[in-house]
Amino acid sequence: MGTYLSSRWRLVFFLELLLLILWISAPVSCETETATDARTTIDEADKHIESAFKMVLEAEKYSVNISHLLQELNVAVDLMAEAEMSYRHGNFSDAIQFAELTLDRINGLEGEALELAEQGGLEYGKSLSLAVTVSTVASCLVSILGVIGWSFAKKRYLRKASRLRPGLKKDD
Repeated sequence: MGTYLSSRWRLVFFLELLLLILWISAPVSCETETATDARTTIDEADKHIESAFKMVLEAEKYSVNISHLLQELNVAVDLMAEAEMSYRHGNFSDAIQFAELTLDRINGLEGEALELAEQGGLEYGKSLSLAVTVSTVASCLVSILGVIGWSFAKKRYLRKASRLRPGLKKDD
């Protein structure tokens, strides 16, 4: 019976040791997953910020007012900086939280910048077609008025010339 008890105590000791090892290693593995999750979320937010910058620049090409977009983008960049700082200090839950706040800001901003760019593109197309139409009509008017002016000037010249030289005909 003595060996039975000692083997039982060994088994209990082994199980307790195994549980202790699992308990100690569990936070480390969770912390590693949290760090990976934080890095993934931060990288995703960074890609969205880059995309939003491109969309805002596209909207600016069409002379659209983007000041409110830039303010929102600055807030998102500040949140992203907070996420990076939290990640560097090992506070992964705050890093994830700041990165998710950044994503929330950027998602609305990307849609608004895209809408403004499309609207600006339409307005640019309309103003371009209007400019082409106006310049074409103006060119035609200048040409027509030039021909009319030239014919009046020619008639006047011929009248004056016929008074000076009575034998001059219109065809000469």
